[in-house]
Amino acid sequence: MNIQVNTDLIEIARLESLVNQVANELVELSDPNDTIAEIQGNSIQMIYAGRGSEQIELFLSDKYRDKTRIAYQSDVLSRLTEIKNYILESLAA
Repeated sequence: MNIQVNTDLIEIARLESLVNQVANELVELSDPNDTIAEIQGNSIQMIYAGRGSEQIELFLSDKYRDKTRIAYQSDVLSRLTEIKNYILESLAA
């Protein structure tokens, strides 16, 4: 039996799941007095009360190469985790 497994697609699915999870956690952590997170389609809008905002595209389409999608998802996951950790540290202070 010769089964070829595309490990890149498995990694993309894993990263997309993690990005989705952290994005939803950011929405749950939203506080109108500090940081508001809203998922709008394929992006998350972060509004930092009195400090500005940023919008992050959550996923790349399958038009992009698998390696590019993996790199992008890794970067997005890192940024969302950084924001989440900032919010959690602020809540603990």
